[in-house]
This record gives sequence, C-alpha cells and structure tokens, in this order.
Amino acid sequence: MAGLTAKQMQQEAKVAYEAIASADAPGYTDRQWSILLTQAQENVVLEVLRLGFDYDELRRRVIQSLIEEKTYESSDISEFTNFADNTYKVSIPSDYFHLVKDTANLKVRVRPVSYDFYHTNIKNPFENPNDDEYWRLFTKEGLIIVTDGTELTDYYLVYIKRPDPIIISTLTANTAIESETAPKDCQLDSTVHRQIVTEAVKLAHAYTSNQMGYQIQSLESNRARYGPQAQQ
Repeated sequence: MAGLTAKQMQQEAKVAYEAIASADAPGYTDRQWSILLTQAQENVVLEVLRLGFDYDELRRRVIQSLIEEKTYESSDISEFTNFADNTYKVSIPSDYFHLVKDTANLKVRVRPVSYDFYHTNIKNPFENPNDDEYWRLFTKEGLIIVTDGTELTDYYLVYIKRPDPIIISTLTANTAIESETAPKDCQLDSTVHRQIVTEAVKLAHAYTSNQMGYQIQSLESNRARYGPQAQQ
C-alpha cells in the first residue's frame, strides 16, 4: 500500500485540526507542521517499542526500516580504567534511539544492569560477570561493558535508529530540523502514516489550547527526552 507523502500528511492533519480547533485558533506553518509530524512519528515509535515490536507482524513492519547493526572491532574499543577494572567503552552511534540486542567477543551475551546493581554486586563472586555473560551500563561517555577479566576484542550491536524528521517543504539553514532542510517523507511503514497524522493533530490541538503548558517551540527540545540512559 502506498503511503502518504509529507505534504499529504500535512493536508490530512490540517483538515482534522480545523474540525476540532476553535474558529480563532492560530494556524501552523509548514515548518511547525513538520515539527508536529516529526514529534508524532517519534511518539508512535516509542509506543511500539513500549508494547514490544516483536509482538506481531504489524509492529515489526513499523520498526523494520529503523533497525541498524554495528560491529565494533578492537580499534573501536577502549579501556575505561577510570571507572573500574575489566571495563571497556564503546561509543553510541549518532542515530541511536533504542538498543535491541548486543553480544561481545563473538558469543558472550551482554546483560543491561543498573548502577545500583553494579555497585551492590560487583564484589559478589556469585553475581560477577562471567565467560557467558558480561554487564552493560550507559554513561555519557558511551556504552560501558564490564567483562570477567577477558579483554574485550569485539562488540556487536543491533539498535533502533532515531527516525528521520518529516519535512514538508524546503527549510533554510536557520530553520532546519535536526540539521535537515530538504523535504522528507515519513520513512516508517505506510500502515502507521495516518496514526502519525492523528497524533500530530492531537499535539497541535493540545499546544493551541495550552493543555500541556508550553508552546510549540518546546517540541524540538522534546526530542532529547529519551536519551540513552532511558533506554536500558
């Protein structure tokens, strides 16, 4: 099934928004609709991830275009000695959004742990990382891998990338959305295009009526709400 272009998504959103907005409600520019649709797209992706994208075929199709893989070799890995012994650091991909699966040293599974768990159990011989399972923590420095003492020589990561913004018409460098200026259609499966439109209309109406307590400009900063630390 053919999906909606960014312009078509805006047109459908405008019709729905005008049907529910008051007569004196302000309209939105192409750039503002682009921001609204981009935020709505992200909300839809977050909801799919929250419910589990392997739950059914539809959710898998929604996420499929966002799945990326990255293999780190020894040259991409550095010791993180200022944290603890047997600890290594790898950088997070710039488009990283949600971690799906990772392995280390070809076959060792990697377990996400909290900092509380780490500090409670790092000296517990019955809970320490072993040759079947390493630990992973998030930090602003990147991903931290704690091994059983074995040198980390490779690391394999499967992740969901942040979806590209939806841009209706050409922007200037000063009005770019996530450094993008060229028109860009939604990259998600067409089955959720109208769901994104519906979410964008809800956001538009909420911001107009100030139900969420701030103006549309804050939409751009909202894209930083779900950083790596929230994706453990």
